[in-house]
Amino acid sequence: LHLTASTPKVELEGTEADAKDISIRENAGKIEVYDEDATAVLLSLYPFYYTVGVRIPADSSASDTWERAVFYARKDVTVIDAGIVPDASFGQATDYAILEVQNKGTDGTGTTSLVSKSFSSAVSAYDYTSLGTISNASVSEGEVLTFKKTVNESGEIVPASLLVLVLERSA
Repeated sequence: LHLTASTPKVELEGTEADAKDISIRENAGKIEVYDEDATAVLLSLYPFYYTVGVRIPADSSASDTWERAVFYARKDVTVIDAGIVPDASFGQATDYAILEVQNKGTDGTGTTSLVSKSFSSAVSAYDYTSLGTISNASVSEGEVLTFKKTVNESGEIVPASLLVLVLERSA
């Protein structure tokens, strides 16, 4: 918003219009600043995404299985993506790890899977690897997400890693 003298003006990305001719609208999840005279969108603001990173320690044994709390929802959110950045390369055709993000609900008993990936092929150290397409993406206020390791056959050591959750604030 640009105010000059007694005539309020709105200037967005080099486009200027009288403030009385501007409206702000929601359109399919976007916020749009709209010029009523020109019937044109001056600026679109997309939903607010944020990233949560959680450090996961390395396994001590290939056969280790575990589940760790990684996120508490203070407000309703939608999970857009989940992935890891391992400190060392890992993954192999047999005897591999399976990593999963689960929603435990508000009482810790939930088992709803958001995403799961079998590391049956190698991934590189310090390279982001998505765990796949998110299902059951809505997480309600008060719910807890966990990060879980299970194994195929004898399993594999999962190196220390950064778990990355990309979230969108719900309206």
